[in-house]
Amino acid sequence: METKEQIYRHLRDLRDHLMAQTGRAAEIIDGEIVMVMSPVPLHGLTAKRIVRQLDAQLTPPLAAFESTDTDEEHLGKLRIPDIVVVPEQAMERVDPRAPPRAGLVPSPIGSGRRDRSGCGLAH
Repeated sequence: METKEQIYRHLRDLRDHLMAQTGRAAEIIDGEIVMVMSPVPLHGLTAKRIVRQLDAQLTPPLAAFESTDTDEEHLGKLRIPDIVVVPEQAMERVDPRAPPRAGLVPSPIGSGRRDRSGCGLAH
């Protein structure tokens, strides 16, 4: 029998394959792969403005980044928050893990109603 982590890794591999085939982003939520919509331009602009404000206030090695995977294998969740704040060194890896802070720009559409616990996302 596969462990929860093994099942999650399989889902993550399948998610990566689906993203490559469709060109769309996807998250893993409660054991399901959820394809997510691209943000509307105003949403992206708002995230960019927040990143600029955060970067002006953060001290090295912390920096703000947009739309980066946050992968919590032990929780079985992979999210793509609008903004993450991590040490710059964490972004040098292929898969940054467990950012200390992440944020979402509220959106009237998309997966905003889904559980956002774990992966540094408050709910």
